[in-house]
Amino acid sequence: MAFDYYLYDLNLCSNGHLNPGYYTDPQGYRRCLVCKRINAARNYANHREIRKEQVREYHRLVRPQVRLKLLAEMGNRCIQCGFDDVRALQIDHVHGGGSQERSTLTVTQFYSRVREYPEDYQLLCANCNWIKRAENGESNSYGV
Repeated sequence: MAFDYYLYDLNLCSNGHLNPGYYTDPQGYRRCLVCKRINAARNYANHREIRKEQVREYHRLVRPQVRLKLLAEMGNRCIQCGFDDVRALQIDHVHGGGSQERSTLTVTQFYSRVREYPEDYQLLCANCNWIKRAENGESNSYGV
């Protein structure tokens, strides 16, 4: 402990870094901001796999709930035929251009955009959506 007082007098942290910014870590040791960055990087690397699993779990559990809530806000039925099974309902771009938008936005950003600009989107069942794509010439690989 006397060594720590010596380091304190020299304005050094417990690891010997000379730095004006200090904090006390959870174990009670005096650390500099360099040590804080080093520890943060080490903790990030050690917990990377755990964090990846947490993100996967979020996508598996939360995203479907967000989608169901958004479909409910949009009426929960196809505007063309009235079909109401959420497994086959799709959010369609009224004026086309969905593939371009999908390439620039994440799913979360897309859902936010649908909420922000509901007039640009409509709810269609899968059949009505594909019929619309064929009639408007939007279909690339399955065009009739």
